[in-house]
This record gives sequence, structure tokens and C-alpha cells, in this order.
Amino acid sequence: MDKQTKGAWVIHHGRKISGDQRGASEYSAIDLAAKAASLLVRLAESKQADLNKSQVIAAARIGGLNPKTELQACLTQLQNRRVIDVAADGSVSVIGVTGRTALGHASDLFDENEPQPFELASIGLAELASSSPVGVKAASEYVGDTYKLTKNDTSDFLGQAYGIGFVDAEGEGDDRLLFNGNLFRRNTAKRPRRCSTR
Repeated sequence: MDKQTKGAWVIHHGRKISGDQRGASEYSAIDLAAKAASLLVRLAESKQADLNKSQVIAAARIGGLNPKTELQACLTQLQNRRVIDVAADGSVSVIGVTGRTALGHASDLFDENEPQPFELASIGLAELASSSPVGVKAASEYVGDTYKLTKNDTSDFLGQAYGIGFVDAEGEGDDRLLFNGNLFRRNTAKRPRRCSTR
């Protein structure tokens, strides 16, 4: 998958884990990459290339970042990628960023933060379930084989994946079907099921 697609999944997953009590701690590479990239987008949306400290804090708050605990980590990530400069007074200069390039930066930030195998699996599974709905058995085989997860870890991961909302699920047990609810609606998701045996 290309960097923009991967970056879009990182942002998507970051939004999903923000609503899960333990999501940020369990999916920390996704969380940090998504928050930093989302901040970058908000900073780049400004009509000016240079923002003072209060404008930076306002952009962080608008995006749901805690300015005391999360802002500095995100700014450090972005400064290390050389997409912003941070002055001693806390002002920030944004260096040539567009919405499209921000997705590429989200992908790179994710990769640079040493994602765990299950974090990589969350991106791969989301992409797989967006192509066409996939049965839980086929998804288990894909995740276990591709990301080298044990059977128990795969089962736990899949439960988290649809619990958090990385993918949508319909059905129970081995008949469960995983899909992207933005592309396949629940009332039509079952129709393509027999075609998807990946």
C-alpha cells in the first residue's frame, strides 16, 4: 500500500483508539503518529507559515491534544521530521506541508516509532477488509501468517480490532464477517461474503 493510504489508516486508527480506555497505551505508535500528523495538518491549515505559541496551543486543543502532556511530544516528532521549526519562544514555522504530504508524514511517523506487530496488523487488516468483506477465519490466517502472531495473540487482536473499530464486524464466532462500514453497509455486507476467502 502507498504511504498516503497507510497514513490515512494511521489517522483513522488514531481517532478510533482515542475512544478506547487503553487504546493509546496499547497502540502507542499509532497514537503518537496520528496525533502528530493531525497537529501538523491543523498547523498547515493556518493562513500563515509562522504561528506564535498561543496559536500552537489553540491548534493542539482544537485537535484534542493535552498541551501539557502531549503537545511537546508531537512537536518533537514533527521537528525531527523537519516539517516544522520550533523557536525558543514556542512559536512554530511550518515548512511546505499540504494535506497529501501530511498523510505521508503520518505513515513515516508510524514507522519511525517502532510499531508492534499487532499495530502493523491493524493497518493490514483494515486495508484487507476495505477491499471486500472477509470472514474471521480468513482474517485470522492472514494476520497470523503475515504478522507472525500466535493463534491466541491473533484471536485477542481480532477481538480488539472490531471492539475498537479498526474494522466493523457482523455475525458471531466463525461466521463473523469483517468489513469497512464506510464502504460496505451492514445490510449488504453479507452478500459478498462467499466471494471473499482470503
